[in-house]
Amino acid sequence: MLGFTSNRYSKHKTIFLIILAASVVFWYLNGPAMLSRMMLKMRYHMYQYQKPSAALVQHYQDVEQEELALKLEAEMMLYHAKISAIKKLQGQNQALLDLMKQSDQQINSLGVARRFYHSSHAANHTYMIQLTRKANVGQAVMSEHGIAGQIVAVDEHFAKVNDLNHPDTMIPVENASGSVHAIAKGIGNTKDLMALEVISGDRSTLAMHEAFYTSSGNHHYRGQQLVGQLDDSGHMIHISTYNDQQHWVLYESVK
Repeated sequence: MLGFTSNRYSKHKTIFLIILAASVVFWYLNGPAMLSRMMLKMRYHMYQYQKPSAALVQHYQDVEQEELALKLEAEMMLYHAKISAIKKLQGQNQALLDLMKQSDQQINSLGVARRFYHSSHAANHTYMIQLTRKANVGQAVMSEHGIAGQIVAVDEHFAKVNDLNHPDTMIPVENASGSVHAIAKGIGNTKDLMALEVISGDRSTLAMHEAFYTSSGNHHYRGQQLVGQLDDSGHMIHISTYNDQQHWVLYESVK
């Protein structure tokens, strides 16, 4: 009886030792991994139910608002830049339209005329032009080289013109800078010269061979048309159209 009990105890002890050894081996092989998984799971549950602080939330909200404000400011700057560019283009377009309108008006106010010479005319410093549009006494006649005379008599189809040498010719002129204003007067000779009577400005400031043009604002002569260049004496101007033999000229016409 005692021997049987002792044998059974030994058997149970052996089984227990085998199970213990197997458990030790299993834990040695799998324990760290199982423990790591358990810790990760515990951490997951902890962070799942943990709420961020109010200060951190407010900080991120402030950053988001600041970024939004900067973005809106940049968009507004771009919008104003586009508006300024559009206004500038509108101003340039309007200036161009005004210039084109003024140019059309100037072109429409010009008449084209054929010039006729006669020996008696040359001696008297006059010539005739055949009109294509209505003209008035006093209007200027022009060629591509500048002022070529002034209309002194008009009939239905022709006009008589005094050239710049005629003693009765008087043209208000100015230099390019507008600092000297003068009257260019015909002197009735056969040379290409007109007398220059300074009205305002300093004659001594004029350069040799400085050009003189018709004064702006004169209702008979279109402004800034070349009349001639100052001679060496500084008291006369060489007429730019003196040797002009063109058969066609322009004149200021009236409607």
